[in-house]
Amino acid sequence: MSIAPYEAGNATDCQAVAAPVPQPRGPLHRLREVRQQQRISLRTVARRLGISVQDAEREESETEDLPLSQLYRWQEALEVPVCELLEDSQMELSSPVRARASLVRVMKTAVTLS
Repeated sequence: MSIAPYEAGNATDCQAVAAPVPQPRGPLHRLREVRQQQRISLRTVARRLGISVQDAEREESETEDLPLSQLYRWQEALEVPVCELLEDSQMELSSPVRARASLVRVMKTAVTLS
């Protein structure tokens, strides 16, 4: 086996050919819809996420391409399984999540009245 010398040349000689990244069609997530179904205010979610209301509103836009780590933060803030945030926008929350949200609303009302 022989080793031939290699001349790297100028770095500008190499041109990276990048294929265009396809843009997804339709909504990317259901953050706003789930938050509204849970009856949680945007301000409350922003506080739980530790971000401004404006940033939460921007992230909530269904065309905002969020990293998975941020979806997990939203999942914790909304207290729903992450799959609920990724489902088809035409689908309702699953029965257990709806039941839990209803129970949480009742508990909040009871605390407010006491």
